Amino acid sequence: MYRLLSFCFLYPSEEMQQALRDGSLASQMKTISQTLPYASKIREEVVTFISSLTDNVSKVRPSSIQTEYDVLFGQSEELPCPPYETSYNTEQIFSTSRKLADIAGFYRAFGLSTSGTWHDRVDHVAAELEFMHFLTFKEAHAIASGKQSEAQLTKDASLKFLKEHVLEWVGSFAENLQKVSKVPYYASLGELTRKFIILEGNCLGLNTKLDSKPRDTKPPEDAGCGVQCGL
Repeated sequence: MYRLLSFCFLYPSEEMQQALRDGSLASQMKTISQTLPYASKIREEVVTFISSLTDNVSKVRPSSIQTEYDVLFGQSEELPCPPYETSYNTEQIFSTSRKLADIAGFYRAFGLSTSGTWHDRVDHVAAELEFMHFLTFKEAHAIASGKQSEAQLTKDASLKFLKEHVLEWVGSFAENLQKVSKVPYYASLGELTRKFIILEGNCLGLNTKLDSKPRDTKPPEDAGCGVQCGL
């Protein structure tokens, strides 16, 4: 689910538009939601939000999605819904560089490098969700291979990154997206993402934070690094 949500927060390329038109994205979301390791009640709630998302997707023109993406997440200094963790940082401004360095450190620790096609920041929502996908996949592979120590190490990193970064802001970002987007696709995507993050946190015994508000939508001067998406 992490990777699918990450994909949805990338710029709506021709590949994404095709996935929306032919129903493959909706099909993958439904399939993945049915395999999540949650109780039936949690799974049913996720499926409900996925259905809401896919119903709206069928009514949206590709051009309107691209235009809305630029309005919501583009390069303007005053974005209505900044997709960056540090924009929701309620601490002192000097902590922004430290937070970006911490995120980049997580990526480097697992051998991830900047992609030639990725020109955004390490704290972009798509990058962080992609990293969570990478960690959960790596943990599952280690378990299947009988590498328990590697699996535990990866799980610990996953929980730490989820608690210290993703849960600190993605819920609030998604709630904001749901409120400000004028396109049903992004509004329902925000609803789906917010619900998933809440359920994921609760399932793992972690507390969510849904009261973070954007501090400043202007990117810091040293925030030009990125992480490879699409692993």
